Amino acid sequence: MTNQELIKKFYTSFSNADVNGMLSCYHDNIIFTDPAFGTLKGDRAKAMWQMLLSKSNGGTQITFNTIKTNKNTGSVHWKAVYNYGPKKEA
Repeated sequence: MTNQELIKKFYTSFSNADVNGMLSCYHDNIIFTDPAFGTLKGDRAKAMWQMLLSKSNGGTQITFNTIKTNKNTGSVHWKAVYNYGPKKEA
């Protein structure tokens, strides 16, 4: 699978709330860093996605475009729209 195909699969899975599809894109030794979660490694990074998607109840909308890749890296422009806090119940 090319880097472009891998990124497309990940974000397509994300937009479909398909956590197993997302997780299949990660290496077992993944290191994920995010301001909200800090640095998560391996199964902890995978568990974070499972937790987030399980709590979304289908209320998260993900769109993506502009996939750029080369031999070793890739990037994508993506946007998440979701309710947070008290609005989450609306």
